[in-house]
This record gives sequence, structure tokens and C-alpha cells, in this order.
Amino acid sequence: MASSKHHNRLVSAAQFLAILMLAIALFRMPPNYYSFLRCVVVIACMATIYDASNWRVSKHFRWFALSGFVLLVLVFNPVILCTFYRTTWGFIDLAAIASLFWAFSVTREETDNGQNS
Repeated sequence: MASSKHHNRLVSAAQFLAILMLAIALFRMPPNYYSFLRCVVVIACMATIYDASNWRVSKHFRWFALSGFVLLVLVFNPVILCTFYRTTWGFIDLAAIASLFWAFSVTREETDNGQNS
């Protein structure tokens, strides 16, 4: 049981770090920041995908959400770069923030419910 709680904390930490870095990325930053951001977002999205079995949502919505996180992994992957205009990246960053925040809240809800029972 302790390893499950530890696992949820790691996933939540990765999601929170990615949300924070994506929010900072809305401002002008050096190019190296965006390279590091890609790695952090990919790790957070992959951890979220791995943790999806703990979500208490319908099966259809889970597949929809997982598809969105796979799309984020593809867009942010640091190996094959996707290039967009700065404005487009802003919208993508906001969508990623909203998605990761939703997953963060679902993960936190699961952790909170597990501690109370």
C-alpha cells in the first residue's frame, strides 16, 4: 500500500512541475528552457498515462483522456520537433496545463480518498 501512495506522489509531483513550467513558458524564455520543458512535459504525460488505471472515470472518457495525453507526448516530444508559431504554442501550452491540472486533481482525489478510508 505504501508504494502506491509513493507512486501517486511521484506522478503528482511530475504533473505539478509540468504545469508550473508550462505556465512560465507563456512568457519569453531562453531556447534551452523550451528544450527542457519538452522533456518535463513528456515525462509528466507518460506518468499520467501510466497512472490512468487509478482514475475513477468512465471507460470511454478514460480512452478519450489517454488519447489527449498521447497527443501531448507526440507534440512535445524532444526527438522529432514539432514547430508552431509562438501564438499556437501558447494555446497548446494552455491546453496542456488544463489537461495536466485535471489529471493532477483526479490523482489527488484518489490519494485523498485512499487516506480517509
